[in-house]
Amino acid sequence: MTAMVANRSSHNLKNGINRTGELSEAQRETVGEVGKLVTAYVAFQMKRKGRFPSEKVKELLGDDSDETPRPEVSRVLHEVASKLEDDNAQLFGEMCDKLQITKTTVYATFVGVVRELFDTGINWGRIVALIAFAGALAIHCAKAGMETKVRKVIDWTARYVVWNLEDWIKNSGGWEGFQRHFHKHPSYSSLLLTAAGIIGVGLAVAFTCH
Repeated sequence: MTAMVANRSSHNLKNGINRTGELSEAQRETVGEVGKLVTAYVAFQMKRKGRFPSEKVKELLGDDSDETPRPEVSRVLHEVASKLEDDNAQLFGEMCDKLQITKTTVYATFVGVVRELFDTGINWGRIVALIAFAGALAIHCAKAGMETKVRKVIDWTARYVVWNLEDWIKNSGGWEGFQRHFHKHPSYSSLLLTAAGIIGVGLAVAFTCH
């Protein structure tokens, strides 16, 4: 089951990002696992094209930032999310600067974009877009003197996945389903293009709310 789930739990998706309360032990474990997957992606993008030296990446993300419990899934994620970013270089290159994100607005920006991204449903392309956006936002924070927000962005992303996307991911074959989906659909430009367009709308909404 990898097709779009249109209008599924739209209210919960919009409001779940602000959820509070204790995570169950299983949820904490999943947050940690997803967090490692996102951390490895952020580390990959920080090093990509010489954006940050390895020592700085370790300082920001830890010595084990490249480690992930799902190395093959991580490899596919790096490939697909990098394609999304490269095919939309202007969007990803300028979005955070245009929003003039500060320490006090970074969370609101994250919330606004993610709400828009999953407003009408879930698919693997949108999940890739979420992680790609989180990577771009984390890198912007690192460059803009908001280094303490880098790990925050990763944690927000992991918690959003657990609170709002975990059931869909499980029903779609888990992260192995993600891997299989992109192996079966090597020509995934339309899926990513749609996701990029939604990010653009989310950024526009976030901009109007600043």
